[in-house]
Amino acid sequence: MNSDDLYLPGAVSSAVSALYRSGAGLAHGGWRRIAADGTLLDEQAPLQFDYTEQLHLRNLIAQPAAFFTREAFVAAGGLDTRYHFALDYDLWLRLARCAPVVEVDQPLAAFRVHDTSKTALEYRRFVPEMRRSSRANGGPFLTTRYIDYLCEEHPWIWRMREAGRLCGRGARRLRKLTRTSD
Repeated sequence: MNSDDLYLPGAVSSAVSALYRSGAGLAHGGWRRIAADGTLLDEQAPLQFDYTEQLHLRNLIAQPAAFFTREAFVAAGGLDTRYHFALDYDLWLRLARCAPVVEVDQPLAAFRVHDTSKTALEYRRFVPEMRRSSRANGGPFLTTRYIDYLCEEHPWIWRMREAGRLCGRGARRLRKLTRTSD
């Protein structure tokens, strides 16, 4: 857990209970975003884990609200320290290949939002690492998330994508490129 985040009361016992009851290797719950002073900003219910969505679109698991068994951690190969920003995302993908994932229907942790957090300061560096992890775990060369990132970084790519959509050929080619190869 990051030094500025915190577990909510009952989080550990709820996660351990879910892991034990389900036989899963990874449990995750909802989470709260809090301001630097601890004021509640909002609350997110746990998202149902879907490996394909995790691989192609977005990270479905909030790092401070995730718990896993030692057995699953060892089976997944532990942390890949080559990642600085997508360390948790990569671990979730590898854990999910080794063991079932279960959702805990309650908030388990609070994620502190402030101007000096790694997430706030270096947000643009997360997506390239997530793409690298997605590819390493069987994802396609281009994912929807990475294409959106490229469009934000390079407006000419967005213009080409929109032109392709208008004529249809580019959209079909883009869909073909973003499919996972068997």
